[in-house]
Amino acid sequence: MRTRHAALLLSLFLIQVRSADAKTLIVDTFDKGIPQNELGGGASAWGDESDKTISCTVSFDPVVRRGDSGAGLRLDYDIQSDRENVYIPTNRSLASPEVVRDEVYNGYYSLFKTPVDLRPYKYLVLWAKGDASRGYTRSFRIELKDGKTSASVLLDGITEEWQQFSIPLASFKELDRWEAVTEFTIVFIPTAVTRKVGTIYLDDFYFSVKPDEDLREQRKLYPAVRAKESPAIDGLLAEWPGSSFVNLSSDPDYLEKGQVSGRNDFGVQYAVSWDERFLYVAVDVKDNEMVNEQAGPDIWKDDCIELYLDAQNQGFEWGNPRNYQLGFAPVSSSGESARYAWFQNKEPDPSETASQTMWHSKGYKTEMAISWGFLGVSPSVGMKMGFSLAVHDRDKSDDTEEAKLNWSFKPSKGPRIELGQIVLK
Repeated sequence: MRTRHAALLLSLFLIQVRSADAKTLIVDTFDKGIPQNELGGGASAWGDESDKTISCTVSFDPVVRRGDSGAGLRLDYDIQSDRENVYIPTNRSLASPEVVRDEVYNGYYSLFKTPVDLRPYKYLVLWAKGDASRGYTRSFRIELKDGKTSASVLLDGITEEWQQFSIPLASFKELDRWEAVTEFTIVFIPTAVTRKVGTIYLDDFYFSVKPDEDLREQRKLYPAVRAKESPAIDGLLAEWPGSSFVNLSSDPDYLEKGQVSGRNDFGVQYAVSWDERFLYVAVDVKDNEMVNEQAGPDIWKDDCIELYLDAQNQGFEWGNPRNYQLGFAPVSSSGESARYAWFQNKEPDPSETASQTMWHSKGYKTEMAISWGFLGVSPSVGMKMGFSLAVHDRDKSDDTEEAKLNWSFKPSKGPRIELGQIVLK
């Protein structure tokens, strides 16, 4: 079945990506806006519950963030305690009791559901900025814990602008078990802050091999220019300028699975445009053999074009009906072209999606139109949306039985998929 196959494929692809690319281990991007990190553990504020004069409040800000979607972490902290200057007897000596100053502290913790091996990584990376209107501390402490020991460093230099902080893991000198780290913690304490009341924003916590690795820069971007005239959905592609096409055959990183023996076996170019009614996609496929023996939800098993769309740009989740996985087969077992929307469990109406294919000696060309009404958004210049295009090749008469090229499709933990983006120009 489609669901079982997709889950298995996603799982296998995730394993392949992680084993082949261990440059980063994402703790949290906060884009989901929930108190759970990408490692499956809980995350929230912490502090001295007995001191009601201090507080730390956690929220997810959809405006102050990095990137074009999601959210950033907002921490409103207050360690201006009425008890800060109170001295507490230690009762170490009845004749001359010593006193210690009461400690004031709170902060934010992020637990790892299972212990994490950090030995492959060299840096803890995060982004931070202060709130100019409420005020903010320029520094705070960061702790890592392994269940038995903890180590902390001072993060200093926060300003009103987003900055990337890359902290060498070697700075956490007291930590014993790097193969079993269990927690990341932010600590507001008088000896570490420059202001006792304020607001800071944080985003993109991860462990990295390189100090300058930026998760957001890894997301591909395609500028979709508004069509001067609406293209005729005829598969001819005459009105599409050659400079607008992306060549998926030029880089082996686009190969999601399978094998390609050469350009004559399988090659893909695509372009995107739009107007006030439709999103348009043109695809030129080089293919030495066409196989289309399926229909309905099974068209993905043979030669097929797939579009992955996060029209609201809120994050693409596999199977979520607010997202779209659209399939366009140039022909099917019925002898006609076929279309399917898997997350909506239906074949779209002609008013929702349309396509036309033209055959040539080396493959086929397909034009597609997807209604903005079907996607549930209204287009405007500057709008961005999650996007990737994939083409599946199925062969019977050569040694490359199948292959799939995909522009920008990166699984992460759980159902979340990191897509590239198109921006409407």
